Amino acid sequence: MTHDAKGFAYWDFESAGLVHAGSRAAELLASLRMATHETHTQPHGHEPSEPTLRIAIPPAYVPYESKRMARNAEGERLSRAVISVATSKELQQSLESSPVADTMQRTIRLLQDRLWDVETSPPGRVLALLGDAIPRKGNEMPDLVSEYVRRGAEHPASLPAMAIRDFWGFFQALMSVRCRDGRMPDLASSLMTVIMGIDFPGLADDSEAGGTQVYVEASGEGMACLAGPAAQQLLWDTTLTTAVIALKNRLLSQPSSVWQRSDTAGVPGETGAPTPSEYLLARWWDAVTPVVLGTTGWPAYRHLANDRGHFIGSVRCGRIHRALSALFRYNDAVDLLPDYVCREPFNELHPPLAIGGAQCLTGFADALAATTDEVIDCDCGQPGHQEAAEISMAVCIGFMLSPRYRLGHQLAALSHAVSPQIRRSFTGTSPQRAARTTAATRLLPGEVVYAPSWSPLWQTSSDQDDRTWTDTLAQRAVKRYFLTGQSTHPVGRRCLALTRSLINEATADTNGSRLRNLAGQWGQLFDLVATHPTISPTLGALDPRLVKELGALIARTWSHVIVGSTEAPSPLTTKEDVQLFMDVDHAFRRTFNEPHEAPVALRRAFLGVLTSATELAGHNPYARLVDGTAQALRGHESGDLA
Repeated sequence: MTHDAKGFAYWDFESAGLVHAGSRAAELLASLRMATHETHTQPHGHEPSEPTLRIAIPPAYVPYESKRMARNAEGERLSRAVISVATSKELQQSLESSPVADTMQRTIRLLQDRLWDVETSPPGRVLALLGDAIPRKGNEMPDLVSEYVRRGAEHPASLPAMAIRDFWGFFQALMSVRCRDGRMPDLASSLMTVIMGIDFPGLADDSEAGGTQVYVEASGEGMACLAGPAAQQLLWDTTLTTAVIALKNRLLSQPSSVWQRSDTAGVPGETGAPTPSEYLLARWWDAVTPVVLGTTGWPAYRHLANDRGHFIGSVRCGRIHRALSALFRYNDAVDLLPDYVCREPFNELHPPLAIGGAQCLTGFADALAATTDEVIDCDCGQPGHQEAAEISMAVCIGFMLSPRYRLGHQLAALSHAVSPQIRRSFTGTSPQRAARTTAATRLLPGEVVYAPSWSPLWQTSSDQDDRTWTDTLAQRAVKRYFLTGQSTHPVGRRCLALTRSLINEATADTNGSRLRNLAGQWGQLFDLVATHPTISPTLGALDPRLVKELGALIARTWSHVIVGSTEAPSPLTTKEDVQLFMDVDHAFRRTFNEPHEAPVALRRAFLGVLTSATELAGHNPYARLVDGTAQALRGHESGDLA
């Protein structure tokens, strides 16, 4: 298989072996057609600038402004058809014989043997102990619905569908920095919600939004309003990923004795265990990555994609592929413990832990941060490096702020656990030491982050000069703030100096109140970035109130989540989580209403400043969670953790 052919297995379900041409499963898929007639015309996209995904019918629902969910009967009919095809005997049988299903079974068997049985697995006992200390994942819907009501929404029966659509829309909007029409990420997210109708209801981490019908209602407008060949591909990929999740849930409900044994050699010395590359392909489809990233057929991203909306650069550049894979790697970091509690088999941190131990976890979050900065610096010539970095930054923010994942709450609970050994594991690393490690972490070449033996493909260099680590981090940060080639402008140089000062202050003192007092300075940094000519080329190019609001939201995130997660959790904190999430979502979406090119640079600046505060200033919550878990595991091995 050529590199290109292998790469397209991440995007094309036939290349991935999920469905075979001419089969009954392929016929069922082909029978699904977007509701708008435009989709059925000759495929577009022969010119690089021509969009392959467009809005054929204007949506009625406006996030955070509509009082109720807009229903679309034709779109809902199509959503029900998607679920019917996804769970059909024909498509499920096709998947059962695929490499993805084989990897699923081998992964589940590995985790059952090495991690899930707390009676026989020492690491499993530690994960179970930590899992008991954190808030349960799921059940977020009541808090969200209450906040919608507080903001003026009506008709309680439609509120869960609004919340589900906006949940996806939050991520999609953050990733759509260069899109000019905010309705497109909203409609794409609407279409995708049907997947959660299989993934959420009745499972251990159920959001408690209701049954499948809620998700069908949320997906109606997306199914009805989008058109074009990329929209059609989005529909098919949505069906396939829904089917993959349905297969996984079915496998988990069966005894492993009924599974067909695999002949695949897998990891050297580990009978049947999947390799990181095999795992990555299965996780890519399980994480609905082709659907979430299939929107590169939009006008502003058209040059990156083929006619089906597939991101061509990811096939030819490992750094682009790694950055796009951040879509599920941040998810795996924040769900490291909840996924163990729920016995979710697809978490990329669990196989290396099962095979190589705690040392295979340490540094994972710093490697994720490096993924963003290394794709920005890559000069291989493939298009899409900056866009891939924006996607990576977007999901970093998304999983940190979404109330479903409770990143701050997890850290707060673990930092205040009854066990002093657990508390030390999650509070024992100084911010300066953490920042120095971040500055020194480098990824080895490749498109995955683990070697075939599941040993890490990142390393911490020993030649980091004590005098330059703040410069290294500040330079990485400033490249995140600006579109290509803009960081050398005088405003960029002022931002570099302020960032260096902020990192020094954030890592010099661990006093909670003093750290929270830096929040305003992060907001001021964003205000400074916003004076760059690409953002404010003329007086009044952007609503100054919106710019100030975004800066204030960065400050709130710093004080509430990034450094605030060291405080004990409370019901009030939960309410603040939901309000912060909605305030960020609403403000960011309003940037799409601003005219001209300036909002594109403004959105990039927001992602860049907030992720730099999150990952590059010594208080990375993802690193504290993953590295703290690794430390707790090592403490158990040494007898310090009972």
